[in-house]
Amino acid sequence: MPAVQETIDQVKLIDVDQYKYGFETIIESDKAPKGLNEDIVRFISAKKNEPEWMLEWRLEAFARWLMARWPSPHVNSRGASSVGRNGSPAAATRSLPPPTPRKCPNGCAAPPA
Repeated sequence: MPAVQETIDQVKLIDVDQYKYGFETIIESDKAPKGLNEDIVRFISAKKNEPEWMLEWRLEAFARWLMARWPSPHVNSRGASSVGRNGSPAAATRSLPPPTPRKCPNGCAAPPA
């Protein structure tokens, strides 16, 4: 491992970690806890310096969102979802004609090159 140590020593000599031109960007940031509740809504509204009426509007919208009924997919015995865009998968397959048998070209030999 002498080559690895030699590389480390060379990097330390040229002082790669130090930015010598003095330019730096300091960005202020705040992080809210994970999740969404009234406190988070208030926190975001305060950070944006929103008027009181906007906060009330957001809190009312949040309360409606909490009371909303969301659809839940049903799973049948095969584990496939029974919810589809245009009806159930079973109804879609019933409306299809049976598959047409096809004959293999060349008597089911290897496909032509």
